[in-house]
Amino acid sequence: MLKCQIGKRLPDFSLEVEFELERTVHVISGPSGAGKTTLLECIAGIQTPDEGEIRLGNKTLFSKEQGVNVPIHKRRIGYVLQEYALFPHMSVRQNLLFARGIWRSQKDPGVQLLESTAERLGILPLLNRMPRDLSGGEQQRVAIGRALLMEPELLLLDEPFSALDSDTVSKVLPLVQEVITNLNIPTLLITHQDEIARMFGPAILRMERGKLFSCKHGGEMV
Repeated sequence: MLKCQIGKRLPDFSLEVEFELERTVHVISGPSGAGKTTLLECIAGIQTPDEGEIRLGNKTLFSKEQGVNVPIHKRRIGYVLQEYALFPHMSVRQNLLFARGIWRSQKDPGVQLLESTAERLGILPLLNRMPRDLSGGEQQRVAIGRALLMEPELLLLDEPFSALDSDTVSKVLPLVQEVITNLNIPTLLITHQDEIARMFGPAILRMERGKLFSCKHGGEMV
């Protein structure tokens, strides 16, 4: 379970959020500039909140009161950016293995996990290709696969579908949903696309100027 209660001053407003995430997918929608990415970066450890606490399971990742701020690489959080951030000089296989710090080795047990993850995401035939040879949907699946190979306790998806056309989204989204559900990884998805938010189910929050609001299934704030 993720428990997050933080505050952070931003140039135009303050981010003030409090929520709990169990083993399910939660969606945070809202307009650009509402503070959604800042929230994810605080959870991942890229940014530091001004106050509050972040707990993942029985571990405290951040606590202003206790003086705790766990480094990024020790948080066991998979983070998929909008731009995917694949290494252009590495093959798909090397990009995936890099998540485990073993991209030069083929003997680590992670190789078996790599192949099973790649098969789940439909990218097994792409392992020897370079990122420049992949479509947008294929790059997205590789980025998600890299995050999953960390065996994360939490998966953060920051606008992962915004660069894809609607046809590609309709093909890739069900596959991503199936993988997340089967692996039972708590996931926080950020999107400004209401249609995608609704496709991920009823657990939708909406962010406006750093504040979170509960939503009905259709995305209407309550």
